[in-house]
Amino acid sequence: MAVRRRLPDSLDDDDRAEDVPLVLNMARHTSNKNVTCAELLELSPAKFGWASKKNNSMLAWLFPCLYEQWRERYFVLIGGFLFRFASDQGEAVKGVPIPLDCITTKMLGDGCFELSTLRKRYSVRVGSEKEATEWINAIQKRKMEVIRENMGHVHLEPEVKRINNIGSYLFDRRLEIDRLVARSSTRNPLDPTTASEFSM
Repeated sequence: MAVRRRLPDSLDDDDRAEDVPLVLNMARHTSNKNVTCAELLELSPAKFGWASKKNNSMLAWLFPCLYEQWRERYFVLIGGFLFRFASDQGEAVKGVPIPLDCITTKMLGDGCFELSTLRKRYSVRVGSEKEATEWINAIQKRKMEVIRENMGHVHLEPEVKRINNIGSYLFDRRLEIDRLVARSSTRNPLDPTTASEFSM
């Protein structure tokens, strides 16, 4: 049985309308849809600390001498997500929060482990095998708690609900952007119904 991710309660139905440009949808909600690292640390996360995330971009692969292979990030495991920040004083989430309800973990060795979701794989490196094992155990434990929370078997504090709503919003926003990019890249420039979009 698949668990469906709910959209945050604060989004109105008109925000999901197909005819409203995505940029306008997102601009309305950015002020209350962000969280700082300090806010998360005040809420007693399950685990937090520095780790390196492998840069999987095509440019890093093509030009390894120009792009960092590993990027230092401050990870915070709280609620239903693993958040990443540029530093422990980060003012905005870096990238997309990683949802825990569909995550799998795998030890790679040498202090490295892999996090896989339905959407993406993340390679993470920490200082030692012991620390990597601690991260994997914390993520797996939190995943089981998230599944129980999603089923309604565990009471969630209002602040954790708010963090989950922000994580869901950021994750869903990225899915919507990916969907729009995929849809625009599959349009046929020779199709008369879309030809005007591609004309000069």
